[in-house]
Amino acid sequence: MNPYAVAAILVGVAAAQAAIAPHLAILGVRPNLPLLVVTAWGLLRGSGEGIWWGLGAGLALDLFSGVPLGMFSGGLVLAGFIAGVGERQVFRTHFLMPVLAIAVNTLLANLAAMGAMKLLNWPVPIGALMTTAVLPEMAYNIVGILVVFPVLAWVSHRIEDRSVEL
Repeated sequence: MNPYAVAAILVGVAAAQAAIAPHLAILGVRPNLPLLVVTAWGLLRGSGEGIWWGLGAGLALDLFSGVPLGMFSGGLVLAGFIAGVGERQVFRTHFLMPVLAIAVNTLLANLAAMGAMKLLNWPVPIGALMTTAVLPEMAYNIVGILVVFPVLAWVSHRIEDRSVEL
């Protein structure tokens, strides 16, 4: 895929997280749009592309949110890698694979961000955040992946190299 198009997509998703996701909040919980996109793309295209998409989306999100550079990047890179492990699975397009992947990635990405905050000596009540923020976000992301995954599966299918080599 054209790297300029990828950059535009990832910056657009990070901007949507900053500008639109707050308006999608339900009971104060909002979806993690970059995590949804990185997880879906990693499942569809493998760990290599998942890692790069995670890095690009993470750096853009770091810049938009004003946190120290790398705060969200680490978790999104990890999410892209983990999702990419499922790319080779026979059932990757079955709706349970994206649901399982986003559930795991929501937990890991949030734990990575909390770990980075702890390293910076920020007060992080991990137990309270798990029940009031991470688990509700996981539920929202599970619903979100059921919308995002088919859209990105269509995009992935449209850009695949259709040439046949003998």
